[in-house]
Amino acid sequence: MKIFLMGFLKSLFKTITALIVIFIIYGFFLIRDIKKVDNFCSEMKPGLDVNQIHLIADKYGVGFSHVRDPNSVKNQKLGIKLTDKENTWFFAVGAPMTIGEHACGVYHDNHVVLSAKARG
Repeated sequence: MKIFLMGFLKSLFKTITALIVIFIIYGFFLIRDIKKVDNFCSEMKPGLDVNQIHLIADKYGVGFSHVRDPNSVKNQKLGIKLTDKENTWFFAVGAPMTIGEHACGVYHDNHVVLSAKARG
């Protein structure tokens, strides 16, 4: 019985240690992703030329392919055109580890950034 109990406690300790390590690693990547999106969002100032967005996205390693594409503005693929506002476009850059709970929403007019706000 004593051998069984010691074996069980060792296994339990190893399992708990592995879970703690997994949570620490997950927390590290979660915080890193949120910080990247926040840094990206802080550089999205009103009046910023939209042709600079792909450079900032590359700098922080955020955004989907159209955000990182230097031709997306010219091809009018940088976000979706809002139907209720003339010549206003919107796109969001999310932190992958938050599964969409933390993101930066950017409004632009295909020339300059109009506004940007982080949520989450």
